[in-house]
Amino acid sequence: MKIKLNDLLLISFLILISFILKEVQFIPIAIAALLILFGSKIDPGLKNLIYVVTATIPFVPFFIFFVFYLPFVIFGSVLENASFIKKYVLGFAVAHLLRLVV
Repeated sequence: MKIKLNDLLLISFLILISFILKEVQFIPIAIAALLILFGSKIDPGLKNLIYVVTATIPFVPFFIFFVFYLPFVIFGSVLENASFIKKYVLGFAVAHLLRLVV
């Protein structure tokens, strides 16, 4: 088990959010702990997705907004050797453009 900088940043972010919101964020901290324990067995693209989802769980509107546009990552599959973030941004842009046209 190696703790990486991303893991430390996620845990510190969740602890800081817990202090700011004055309530402990049990679910995101539990997900982050599982991510640290089993992170070496998870594909890096999926691991980045879990990082983003875990960071947005305390803010429900952002979480719903992120999860709503997640299926549009399929549009990003036209990119070769693209990371998850590039696929998500392209999928969001295509979906947003289609929504504006309609």
